[in-house]
Amino acid sequence: MTTDHSAGAQALGYLYQIWYALYLVLDRDEPNLAIKIEGLDDIDVLEENTLRDLLQGKHHLDKNITLFDRSPDLWKTIRIWSEHVKETRISPSETTLTLFTTAKVSEGSIASLLRPYAHSRNPQLACQRLRELTKKPAKNLQKGFDAFMNLLPEQQEQLVATIQILEQSPNIPEIDQKIENKLHGVHPDDRAEVRENLERWWLQQVIRHLYEGSLEPIKK
Repeated sequence: MTTDHSAGAQALGYLYQIWYALYLVLDRDEPNLAIKIEGLDDIDVLEENTLRDLLQGKHHLDKNITLFDRSPDLWKTIRIWSEHVKETRISPSETTLTLFTTAKVSEGSIASLLRPYAHSRNPQLACQRLRELTKKPAKNLQKGFDAFMNLLPEQQEQLVATIQILEQSPNIPEIDQKIENKLHGVHPDDRAEVRENLERWWLQQVIRHLYEGSLEPIKK
């Protein structure tokens, strides 16, 4: 969602996860894909009724926002995922955990070690640095610190190993173009109109899905 302090920014954060979920459906070539909005996380991805991915989105109006070691965005997300592991709602060995954010990752930060790129990824070091960081009190981050440290060491390692951070994700204005680019069978002149119709249909599906209490996922 969003950490910008205004009703408008918060509303955009909710819309962001809805449009990102649509982009995700179009991007993944998986016929049995299903989506939940506001299930265990912003977006839950299921395949054949099995939970495969949890995605947490962070949308910012300021494109210069940076994700650093003590970012509330990072620790709120870790708190949620740690609580899911603690309560056995998810199994890190079976579920990929993704933080997608419009922010840029600070070089040399913990988040930089959790990018999905093999050449820079180092979840073992990231886990070690997360533990070290929790030893330095921070009132606004303490719930996240506590949730992470309430896990067994092996649970911490399993959790961090499955986290991936996608930085500089498309913001609200940009994601429309991303959706249009996925409409491969549509003539370029018609893509904007088709995308608008598709978004209206998708919004209706999401409203029905949320109204019914997210019991049934939206199927591809």
